[in-house]
Amino acid sequence: MLKVKKVNIATIEPLPVNSTTEPWDSALQSIQSKFLRLGKLTSQAELLTQILEGEWSIFLQWVYKKKWNRSHKIPRQKAYTNCEPMGDVLLAILNLCIEVHAVHPIGKHYPNAAVWFDSICWELKYKDLCGLLNPSGGKKAYLSYLRQEIIDCYKCRENPHSQETEPHLYRLIQALEEINKTKMFPNLVKTYWGALTKALQTFATHNDKSSFAYIEVDDKNIYIREGKNRYLLSQETVTIGAA
Repeated sequence: MLKVKKVNIATIEPLPVNSTTEPWDSALQSIQSKFLRLGKLTSQAELLTQILEGEWSIFLQWVYKKKWNRSHKIPRQKAYTNCEPMGDVLLAILNLCIEVHAVHPIGKHYPNAAVWFDSICWELKYKDLCGLLNPSGGKKAYLSYLRQEIIDCYKCRENPHSQETEPHLYRLIQALEEINKTKMFPNLVKTYWGALTKALQTFATHNDKSSFAYIEVDDKNIYIREGKNRYLLSQETVTIGAA
């Protein structure tokens, strides 16, 4: 019989308005905002959505800290150190948006690099949400996909993304692929595409080896996995609010 684990979900204070200058402040405020609820969610779906919203708020705090304000204190940093690798992935994407927007015509789809970054982040957020609400394959399948379908393509300077389902990320990597072929900005490709590839590798390794808790879902239940231990998580065992 599975153990039932009591879990406190902390309320994460978002980055305050005017944490940085425009247009980046608006982008950060947008990305850390809540998902739009179209109709009432089941208790399971609502709980998963709240957990993901909290995680993304922490991802953005890591981005802000490393890009603009090293003295910024991550809320409950010890508890959310496992969010740092994803923050590094997003920081690498942010830096790519800045560099590519400045030199490639594809950037003209967006008024500035901040809007491009905002658009990519919302693609990734909804992809994360769909993965939580409609799980398939589990952790090993996800990491295999990430390494073989995404990271390996990045190493070969190829674009693995779908123009239909990931148009904003597709444009970024497509622009990089074209820049690489022209050989006009080799430092951009090596430094910034290289940084994204490395951040994704670190993220994959961290998730593969980490003993931090992560979420598993089936048709009826939510579970917390901690190392070899698996705990049943139910609405009755969760405290929503400050922990």
